[in-house]
This record gives sequence, structure tokens and C-alpha cells, in this order.
Amino acid sequence: MTEGAPLSLDYTPDLSTAGATQVTRQWARLGWRSGPPDFNALRQLAAQAASEIALIRYLSNQDIPHEVVASSANRWPASAQRLGGRPLYLHSHLTRRESKRANLNVDLLADAQASEGVHLFARAYGTVSKGPRDLPEGQPHFLLHPLPAAWALPASWRPLGELAIKLEEGEALSLELGGLDGQRKLVQMQIKVSAGERASIESNLYALHYLRAGAQPIGRLGVSSPSTGLTQIIKPREWGNLFVYGARIDLLGYLPGRDLLSRKARKTLPDLRPVDDLLARARAWRGGA
Repeated sequence: MTEGAPLSLDYTPDLSTAGATQVTRQWARLGWRSGPPDFNALRQLAAQAASEIALIRYLSNQDIPHEVVASSANRWPASAQRLGGRPLYLHSHLTRRESKRANLNVDLLADAQASEGVHLFARAYGTVSKGPRDLPEGQPHFLLHPLPAAWALPASWRPLGELAIKLEEGEALSLELGGLDGQRKLVQMQIKVSAGERASIESNLYALHYLRAGAQPIGRLGVSSPSTGLTQIIKPREWGNLFVYGARIDLLGYLPGRDLLSRKARKTLPDLRPVDDLLARARAWRGGA
């Protein structure tokens, strides 16, 4: 796969939280037109974001010249990296199993279109909980329920108005509601609901993307928008955990953009160049080489 050994970075719990948070904050940039993907796809995005943050930390700690710039396009990710003045594109794949080859093929590299800069490939090792019943006891979590298209991608752009929320049973529950206002800007609101009581929250939301729960609900939770007539009943099993219980992130190797595109055109798996070579070049680029 590559002549050099992978460069391993720690996949710490704070990276998992930051990665999942990044997904919720950039929900509108993810380009879904028929509702959100399943939780496997969401966790993949969270691992990608965590890998990007881990890489930035490593570059900063090693004093390797880099910068993070905001993306002008309304798409994921919201920011881009530059390494030694060159555009840098990180492609990270979440996996549970050890492998001697990067998970690279033409389909997985469909987003690698840029012919400039460099493409860095990584594998994030970690485990996930697939449902409420297998949440690790005493471990952190990031419980989410994505709303369907009627809420998240409304055909008519009008305010949802006051939202009514009712929890069927269980302990009082802290919730975060995330969506867009009339100018399509991110809005995140917090509310605490008690079982059997109807709570209401005045919102300036026009689209509601997700609900995040502070603990696993044991009963159904309902949210409704009287002004639009929308109602969503969420069963306990319909919450998913976006938290990735990470072990480490391996930086596998890189390719220049032009080399990558030519190999994709020939439908061949690329042989990656060593990461150490890329970091040495980045330091030389800073010196004008």
C-alpha cells in the first residue's frame, strides 16, 4: 500500500464529541434532498470530522505549517485545510478491523475531484453502539434523532412557530433542537421536558433537522408544530448514538491531486506515498522550496 509506516494519532473521547457536534452544526451543508442517511453514514461523517481535528492538533503540535480556511461553498466540510500553502484533502474511513490495505476504490474516492494540492488518506479505528439497548454503561454518548424531510426539507419555507413537546414517561429529559431560521442560518435551542407534561418552546425555526437527547428516553417523545400541522412521534428505539468509541487514527499515506485523478480514470488502486515524505515537503514549502 505504501512504503512508509502509518502515522498513528490518538482517538480521544473529546474528538468523538467534537466530531459528532460538527455533524449537527453543519447539517444543512450535507446535501441531503430526501432526508438524512442512516446512522452508519452519520457516524462515518463524525469520524471524518474527528480525524480532521486530530490532524490539525498534530500539525500544530509539530509546528508544521498549515491553516484552516472557511469554505465559500455551502457543502461539507465547512472548512478546508492548507498544508505548507497547498490545499490538503483528508479522506478518513471508520473501521473496526485491522487491514493491510487502505479502503480505497473508485467509488470511495468519488469526492476526490481536485487536481491540485494533496490528498491524505486515513483510517479511524473504533466501535459504535447501534441502538439504545447496547449503549455502553457509564460511557459517553451522543443520542440523536434526525427529523424526516417534511421537517428538515419543507416544501414550503414558512416558520414552524411555537413547538410543543411531550415525553411519555421516565426521568426529566434535556433536549437540543437544531435547524435553520428564515435566513437559513443555524439555530440550536435547549429545553428540559418532564414526563407527562406538555412543554412548549417559541422558535424562529423554519426547518427542524434533529433532536438530541441528554439521556436515553424510555418512553415515546412527541414534537408538534401547531402552525404547520406537523407531528413527529419518536419511539425509544428510534434514537441513535453518534458517538464513536475510538482507539486511534492512522494516517496511511498521500497522493498529489493530479496523480490521484489519473489513477481514478484508469480505475486502479493508488499506491500511497509515505506520510513522513509529505510532512518533510510541507516544512520545505514553508521555506519556499
